Amino acid sequence: MGNEESLKPGSALSACIEAVREWSKGLMARDGLKFGDHLYVGPEGKYASLVLFTATHEYRLRFRPTESGDRGYLGAVASLRLCDPGEDWHRGCDLADGPFCKEVFDAIVMDMLEIEMLPAKRPVRCLFDKQEAMKWSEAHYVAEDTNEQ
Repeated sequence: MGNEESLKPGSALSACIEAVREWSKGLMARDGLKFGDHLYVGPEGKYASLVLFTATHEYRLRFRPTESGDRGYLGAVASLRLCDPGEDWHRGCDLADGPFCKEVFDAIVMDMLEIEMLPAKRPVRCLFDKQEAMKWSEAHYVAEDTNEQ
């Protein structure tokens, strides 16, 4: 199948896709990002995937509607886009998953944000206070220079 247009209007999966489209508006607000370009509809319209990319990661959200009395499913995995040196596989991890609902979607987005966050190399107060930046630099970089002598 592979695309949204091939789904039957009013199907349970179509409703899930519309919900994910609405929930992901903030993620897809950037120029050039088109929801349909990031959406894959699985064989026979049983599930769909939303695939998102950052500079370093690929995120695959997979979802399906309710079936046999369950509450549907929404889950995600993250994987590095490049292999680490000396490896021939892409490292990855599971993100939040659970029933198909906005709370699980929000938990997935928070997991994605946690992966993308980087630690500050120095306290951010140094960005706002030049004297603080100088003190911090002297305490950290001068000490390193004296150890080398």
